Amino acid sequence: MFLLAATVALCLFGLLLVYSASTDFSFLVHGHASYIFNRQVLWVAVGAAGAFVCARMDYRRWRQFALPTMLVTLGLLSAV
Repeated sequence: MFLLAATVALCLFGLLLVYSASTDFSFLVHGHASYIFNRQVLWVAVGAAGAFVCARMDYRRWRQFALPTMLVTLGLLSAV
């Protein structure tokens, strides 16, 4: 429970920092002061939904994805 609370607190703090840092730039470039903040909120929601789905899966199923995920990760690292 503590880990969940810490994660939520860090996400909220990060959203606050994004809003604070990008208001002027967002207004100048996009014409709306909270454009970048709204996109960040969207991606936090997508990440939270993905984390919820992953947390609900049985951890034994992750074993079958370990090798393909590692190979894809190594491939992506070598492409950089």
